[in-house]
Amino acid sequence: SPARAAAAKAHFQLPDEPILFYCGQMNWKKNILRILESCARSAQSGQVFTLVLAGQGPDAKSIQQKVAELGLAERTRFTGHITDENDLYGLYENANLFVFPSLYDTSGMVVREAAAMSTPSVVVRGCATAEPIHDRENGFLCEDTTESLSEIINLALNDLAMTARTGETARKTIYLSWD
Repeated sequence: SPARAAAAKAHFQLPDEPILFYCGQMNWKKNILRILESCARSAQSGQVFTLVLAGQGPDAKSIQQKVAELGLAERTRFTGHITDENDLYGLYENANLFVFPSLYDTSGMVVREAAAMSTPSVVVRGCATAEPIHDRENGFLCEDTTESLSEIINLALNDLAMTARTGETARKTIYLSWD
């Protein structure tokens, strides 16, 4: 929904630049440090983006501190817990890439949610969340290293048309309706 996407963009004050999105528990066990370090590396290489972190959890404050330490505060938005599904779907729709390198999750419902909104995900190769992903066809696979995730972020953001096509394929092949 273009209207829903525009409303979320205004509500969360998202700039006109590529959006990286994480949605989940604010807990270090979700490999959020890998996201932050990879984004810092991409930023240092000159990549332009805004990182949106949606969720709540026991490590929210220390994650915010780490964002500041890594120099990412200006390009990061913390949404807190989102209860309005239109806000959540609007964030997925605005995102160019859903970043979910969790080694903890057994099945990523959020990866399917992203696919429903034609947003491709990047996940760690070999993890349970990687099961439906065919690299660079309907999503992206990385190794569990800062360098690898940063390379995929840069690849996806440097070719937004290819990333959008990957998201469309994700919608056709990963998304499952409740029906």
